[in-house]
Amino acid sequence: MPDSDLPSELLVVLSMHRSGSSALTRALSLLGHALPKTLIKDNASNRRGHWESQPLARLNDAYLKEAGLVWSDWTSGTLARTRAADRRDFEQDLRRLVADEFPPGRPAVVKEPRICRLLPSYRAAFEESLPLRAVVVVRNPLEVKASLVRRNNLTEANAALLWLRYTVDALVGSEGLARAFVAYDQLLDTPLETLGRLQTALGGAFPMTLEAAGPEIQAFLSGTLRNHSHAAEEVVHHDLTHGWISDAYAALRILTHDATAAEPLATIARIRAELDTAEPMLGHIMGTYDAALDELRRRDAALSASVALKTEQVRVLRDSLSEEKAAQAAVLERQKAELEEARDEAIRARTADVGRLRKRAEAAEAALAKARAAAEAPGQGAAPAAARSNTTTERRGMMTGVRRMLGRGRAARPAKDPAKPEPEPADTAAAPAPPQPSADDIERVERSGLFDTARYLRHSPAAASFPGGAIGHYLAQGWRNGRDPGPSFRTRAYTTAHADLLAEGECPLLHFLRTYPESVTGPPKVQGSAGRIAVFTAIVGDYDILRAPFGPTEGADFFAFTDGEVPEGSVWQHRALEYVDSDPARTTRFVKTHPHLYFADYDVAIWMDGNVTLNADPRTLLPADDATPPILTWHHPLRDCVYEEGEVCVETGRDDADTIRDHLARLERAGIPRHGGLFETSVIVTRLSDPRIPDFYAQWWAEIEQGSRRDQLSLPHVIRESGLPIATLAPKRICMRTDPRFVHQRHEGTRQAPNKVETAA
Repeated sequence: MPDSDLPSELLVVLSMHRSGSSALTRALSLLGHALPKTLIKDNASNRRGHWESQPLARLNDAYLKEAGLVWSDWTSGTLARTRAADRRDFEQDLRRLVADEFPPGRPAVVKEPRICRLLPSYRAAFEESLPLRAVVVVRNPLEVKASLVRRNNLTEANAALLWLRYTVDALVGSEGLARAFVAYDQLLDTPLETLGRLQTALGGAFPMTLEAAGPEIQAFLSGTLRNHSHAAEEVVHHDLTHGWISDAYAALRILTHDATAAEPLATIARIRAELDTAEPMLGHIMGTYDAALDELRRRDAALSASVALKTEQVRVLRDSLSEEKAAQAAVLERQKAELEEARDEAIRARTADVGRLRKRAEAAEAALAKARAAAEAPGQGAAPAAARSNTTTERRGMMTGVRRMLGRGRAARPAKDPAKPEPEPADTAAAPAPPQPSADDIERVERSGLFDTARYLRHSPAAASFPGGAIGHYLAQGWRNGRDPGPSFRTRAYTTAHADLLAEGECPLLHFLRTYPESVTGPPKVQGSAGRIAVFTAIVGDYDILRAPFGPTEGADFFAFTDGEVPEGSVWQHRALEYVDSDPARTTRFVKTHPHLYFADYDVAIWMDGNVTLNADPRTLLPADDATPPILTWHHPLRDCVYEEGEVCVETGRDDADTIRDHLARLERAGIPRHGGLFETSVIVTRLSDPRIPDFYAQWWAEIEQGSRRDQLSLPHVIRESGLPIATLAPKRICMRTDPRFVHQRHEGTRQAPNKVETAA
């Protein structure tokens, strides 16, 4: 590569992460030094911008990985033993990347904290081709440590050693270069004076004058945030930083006034040599501690999983008993209704008989009266005795019949003989067979792509000979038994969510295909490219199994944050868990609520719970346009009230009962209304370019951290406080169990028994 493709000069900003190098780099760019063309986007960890090259950071990471390191390692790994061929390849890649990222023939400023550890390779790549100058940013190590602990959940000891390693490597690696030192607090307090001293120390003028760039520099630096502030004296008195770190910081403070002072440089060289000597022992001690901590976390995760399993088993048993009792109650209720109907029918029959007998009695009374009248009339003889006797006998017979019907008198019904069995009741008519599905319905289901014939026949082989085949079997009777047509549509979940809409005997799948628009029931539609897409999940303690997506993967990068292994050749890229809680669920929630930190250089992040598998192109999930709210998920399919959801979570043991009820009480005090909306958050699509996203997720994580781990309980409050609206991935009653773009499995690690009733999402 010709030198003419490179910048005319490379000004390298050296410092540990969180040391203020971003502020200095931006100031130098305002003074005329070119920035890289592919910048890492600003995010919650640095809202004023990182001002560093995203491809360069990735290249540095890859080279560190070959040495067995990541950015947060304070040890040396195998950097000193890297093969010469690998070093040359890295140096050539550096030259190509810098030529691509920076305009040729112009002075440029490059900042990327990992350069502190890789400076010898940078010098080998560029020192013979263009001038290299270095600026070291000096910030109080206690402030850097506090920022790393807060942002990356590092231990204090690891953060302190990380500052020391980056610092001594940067100073030893930059020996012999034109070099200057800048105190971060002075840069913020007196920016123009500090930059003027820097220009003098570097021995050359900036491309633009301080007078010309001064107003813009001051405006930028005046808005720079300082979240941590410590006095210089605190470093000496702090137990963790007293010694190597306090000595190194004291030497750096001297170098900000005299960059060539011999004594502080000798101090730095001594500290680095001692650190290298002590590294094996320190590494062993900290490694042993980390291993013990990891083992405790694994045991805790296993115990938590065991408790969750027992809780789920108890719940399933309780549900099955409840269902058995409900079935018994239904039988008794049906028998009661049948007996009441039989009783009413008997009463109606008896009433009719009584009416007929009364009419006959009235007729007899009338005949008797007529006979008497005839007998008593002048000139008439007495009625014949036979006639009177017949009339009286008929009347008495009618009254006896009435008494029998009414169960009174001597003609009452005889008592049952306990030795004689009751006759069996006549068999009721058999329930009519379900109607056979029509050819149109079978074709509609087949066309939907939601029916997996092979899967269905594995469970019901006899369905192959059913009229209409497996689909006909499902439409006629399979759905009535809770069978699923395929992995993307859960019959019982849909039935539960649509209980008030489904007609008696109506197939849930046909209702779904007739009710919802083709955008939901038809083939998923790609919304188009919205830039770079990151799909990510988190699995802790073998709670779930990492599954490959069923749909296309070309449209996105896939990342798995896990303490387990990622299979060789998997589409998932392994990411370490930087934040680990004793509760594995909170560990995953941290990943879930920090996409703006993990994927600052992506446009869209798609979170998926570990038991959800993508069944479509990721681009089918994207917001339709910029007018769509920047976060999409599902409405909860069963409930719209956070308080009802909390009680269900208590009943099903999804978190500590007291924790949940305290959380709900806090929501009530905050004025969160009942039936104010509820979401199912197993999949969340986030457009990261929206400036409101960092605050939204910061609030959500804070709610989870101080309340229940059930993030659904926190979301309504966060939406209300942030004012950020949320869009939905599908119509209101559709969820992860019935959205065709996903396949929902049970959490494998708990070996849960199958739910018979969907009670919580």
